[in-house]
Amino acid sequence: MATEFNVVDVWLGDFPSEIRFSEYLAEIYSVEDDKSPISQFAADQKRWFYDHDFVERYFFEKTTDLPRALSQCSFISSYINDVVATYKARALPPVNVALLVFGNAIRTPRSVSSNDYKLVHLGRFQSDPGP
Repeated sequence: MATEFNVVDVWLGDFPSEIRFSEYLAEIYSVEDDKSPISQFAADQKRWFYDHDFVERYFFEKTTDLPRALSQCSFISSYINDVVATYKARALPPVNVALLVFGNAIRTPRSVSSNDYKLVHLGRFQSDPGP
């Protein structure tokens, strides 16, 4: 498997709805304006582009049960313990979204918030995609 999957940045957060989360991640491309960020997420990360092929997003009922909420994430067994430990150490409130970006696609990941959402960069974790 490609080395792009050996590391994953994990964000957890709270959005008012699945529609709002989708809007936040919606990519808009323009021939006339190729320097505007492709999404609100890209803008929040101070990037104009990232490869969506290395992004996973999940919306779920608000919870603190991360192993259950994140059970469908790629290669989760290799980093779930670190994610849970970091979440608990930071004493974060219940969350309803997870965003994973593999392969250092976001050079300087950051936590962001606005009046209707909060997205906390939990950390960069080693991921084992297996053979």
